[in-house]
Amino acid sequence: MSIVAWSRRSDRKMERRFHLAFPLFVASAGIAVSTLFDDPTLKMASLAVAGFGIFGALPVFWTFPAAFLSGPAAAGGIALINSIGNLAGFTGPFAVGRIKDLTGSYSGGLLTLSAAGLVAMTIVLAFPHQHLVEHVPEPRAPEITRS
Repeated sequence: MSIVAWSRRSDRKMERRFHLAFPLFVASAGIAVSTLFDDPTLKMASLAVAGFGIFGALPVFWTFPAAFLSGPAAAGGIALINSIGNLAGFTGPFAVGRIKDLTGSYSGGLLTLSAAGLVAMTIVLAFPHQHLVEHVPEPRAPEITRS
């Protein structure tokens, strides 16, 4: 639900930076708040809020490479982003496990993930306003010429 609603809102408002930064904040806050509860129901509810943020950010995020890059550079940029994402999916669980081994709790690993989201949010907000990133061109019908 958050994917469809948030990305449609981003397209309707023709705005990208806030529509990426806000879900990153929601995801980070949800992950951080989950460390405060011992009750599994409250912990799961806060992680569900984090999920809304994570999945709400994804479609807006993917508008950025296409706005900054074109042609072969766009393909290479998207491939690089996917590679880094795959590496994070591989190393993230190891890092959380290692932090749990060092601290005896999952809270440190979750707070590290939350901090990473806040860093990403800060980077997005630090970008100067780019009209190309914000603008969603309207599809145009082909022109018909009469001879």
